[in-house]
Amino acid sequence: MKFKSDREDDIAGGNPFLSLDKSTVLQETRTFNETPINSRRCVSRLTNLLYVLNQGEPVSTPEATDAFFSMTKLFQSNDASIRRMLFLAIRELANLAQDVIIVTSSLTKDMTGPNEAFRGPAIRALCAIADSGMLQQIERYMKQAIVAKSPHVASAALVSTLKMYHMNPDIVKRWVNEAQEALSSDNVMIQFHALGLLYQIKKRDQLAGITAKDLAPAVSVLQLFCSSPKPTLRFAAVRTLNKIAMNHPAAVTACNLDLENLISDSNRSIATLAITTLLKTGNESSVDRLMKQITSFMTEISDEFKAVVVDAIKALCHKFPRKHGILLNFLGSMLRDEGGYVYKKSIIDAIVGIVEENVDARETGLAHLCEFIEDCEHDVLATRILHLLGREGPRTAQPSKYIRFIYNRVLLENPAVTAAAVSTLAKFGATCEDLLPNIITLLKRCLMDSDDEY
Repeated sequence: MKFKSDREDDIAGGNPFLSLDKSTVLQETRTFNETPINSRRCVSRLTNLLYVLNQGEPVSTPEATDAFFSMTKLFQSNDASIRRMLFLAIRELANLAQDVIIVTSSLTKDMTGPNEAFRGPAIRALCAIADSGMLQQIERYMKQAIVAKSPHVASAALVSTLKMYHMNPDIVKRWVNEAQEALSSDNVMIQFHALGLLYQIKKRDQLAGITAKDLAPAVSVLQLFCSSPKPTLRFAAVRTLNKIAMNHPAAVTACNLDLENLISDSNRSIATLAITTLLKTGNESSVDRLMKQITSFMTEISDEFKAVVVDAIKALCHKFPRKHGILLNFLGSMLRDEGGYVYKKSIIDAIVGIVEENVDARETGLAHLCEFIEDCEHDVLATRILHLLGREGPRTAQPSKYIRFIYNRVLLENPAVTAAAVSTLAKFGATCEDLLPNIITLLKRCLMDSDDEY
């Protein structure tokens, strides 16, 4: 049989692993038991095994276990290429094979050994096979690795610890001092991973509550980032300020001037987050001005950021109930714009929430919803609005003005929406005595429809 060279294969653009058979690959792992160990052949066999495992082909537990135990023989070789591939293969087979903890001592030896190239991968492999009972056994080694001078080792230890946190949080919490020490590292990647671990450890800590005063130093740094020439930093800063403003709006007030400058940012994502943050931190007198500024670029942003605006407006209406008119009109105009189901649903949710919370906003909100169902493409939303009309409509000053919108749904919609419309009409008839004769007439007309949904 003639085999193509690597060069020929590259030229042809083919996949050298395409013809691999799972059974053959697994059978070839027995060559790991040969003496002496052929490094080149073993690396090739390990590569084939990793390829097969990553193609999603089912590997039974006995097959995985046999391959795993064959691989353990390779710890006898000090070849760097074999060892790196071995670490990867152990991680892949960790959840498939049985009795994988047999390699614990070998991995522990590598993670504490003098070879820096082995330590990081050994830590990842060890954490892949570890269970909650093993954490206490390797605790000392993990603590040492987290504060190791090698950034590769420290980073591997921090990320692995973060993944193991769910196994036994109580043990991992004891490593907080080491994580805190890693946070002061000169390496930004170690700082990032250490910060992630500290957050995971402390996020449910009852003593980790913060006040606006505690946030002040962080807000000051974010304020500086708002004027950065790098769009990524501006975006990260304003997004973080937006999240802070949800629970601590007063802490972000000092950044209002910087946020107003970002409204005209060429990156509309940044501008959207800036203005929604201002909606959370601003006062009642600034609402009208901010709403006019939002209107100018709503058509230029994605549905995802439009939903952020919707949530901010809903919160604003809760904060300043007297501004419901301008806010509902804005939401009503958004309903008439193009958009997907999720976007429209977020607007409906906001309007419904405002109507249910603020009696003065009821009729304005219902008017916008009635206009929307005249041309609604989503049956679920139309049905929800009809249900709301049946509950809130009869309690308005002039319930009769909603009957036309409801009956149009009986005539023009599919059976599911039509049935909801009929139920809504019945609610009006049961609640409003002066409308009862007209409602009965309309319901009798419904009886002539061939559909039996209602």
